[in-house]
Amino acid sequence: MALNHAVASAPTKLILFGEHFVVYGTPGIAIPISPRNYVTANRLEGGPSLHLTGVMGDAVFEPGGRIAGDLSLGMFGAAYHFLNEKGIAKNGLFKADVKLDRRCKGIGNSSSVGAALGLAVARASGKRLLKEEVFECAQQVDGVAHGGRPSGIDARTVVEGKPQIFRRLFSPPGFEFRQTGVLLPTGFCLVVIDTFRGKKSTTRELVERFGQTVGAGGLPETLSDDARARICAPYATIYDKAAGLLSKGTPDCAKSIGELMNENHLLLSERGVSTDEIEVLRTGCLKAGALGMKISGAGGEGGAVIAFVSEKKLRGVEAIAKDLGFVCFVVEIAKQGAVLEK
Repeated sequence: MALNHAVASAPTKLILFGEHFVVYGTPGIAIPISPRNYVTANRLEGGPSLHLTGVMGDAVFEPGGRIAGDLSLGMFGAAYHFLNEKGIAKNGLFKADVKLDRRCKGIGNSSSVGAALGLAVARASGKRLLKEEVFECAQQVDGVAHGGRPSGIDARTVVEGKPQIFRRLFSPPGFEFRQTGVLLPTGFCLVVIDTFRGKKSTTRELVERFGQTVGAGGLPETLSDDARARICAPYATIYDKAAGLLSKGTPDCAKSIGELMNENHLLLSERGVSTDEIEVLRTGCLKAGALGMKISGAGGEGGAVIAFVSEKKLRGVEAIAKDLGFVCFVVEIAKQGAVLEK
């Protein structure tokens, strides 16, 4: 018998510009997007433990880090540990059912579910999380999902529900976020194409590959300011132009936005984080009328690709993706972040 019940949701996200280069200190631009993930939480008699169910699989988390069931869901044990540390999930058996809108690498599902999970379980326990605590809960999940300390851009974007400019700071170490305006020109849309075929590259291996290709020779924090600036220089001008165009959102900006997306992707491809399949996909979609196409997120096998296309050319781009065996979907900029549902 359920003692308390709560439902929470959170948007997913896309990085429009800046993948990998942000690791070395240049700004990136991320937006929350319309696919929303929902978590329904019930507090039951028994426990203490968290039973996670849903399309991703089933797992049971217990205090002390013990996990049973689908070990690939271990990242969400970090959320349960965080809630335990806050004294929120210590009393009771919590059952949380996850409704995942899109199973697509690169759109921030771990942050999204982490944020919604924290909100729902806390409310089912009769407590409420502050916004910064929701962020930290999502950040803890991302830390496991990404194999290290995440930048925070995913968690910040899904929690706030507003476009973000992100920058990593080195002296002193930290992260800087600020909300920004992103307007898509009327008559144009963003299409996410999921290139998953059974194998996904990990974020950690792609970050390491990028670092090796640019000759970093060490972790970003061990490099000099000049060395980081050298790595980021090819992308820095792209960011400056893109930020200005996206704040305007007028139809005459569309062609330039597409060109900048293509330039950004080319830099990433040259640095080893694209794949042959992604390049074939890009070639076909650009011929079908997409103005711009680039990876979003870490890239690699099974990653997300975003196409910027006019509504008039949308069907042609969708047909190319379908012919190659990929799932695609149109997204909109989300209007709210992580919230408790009524």
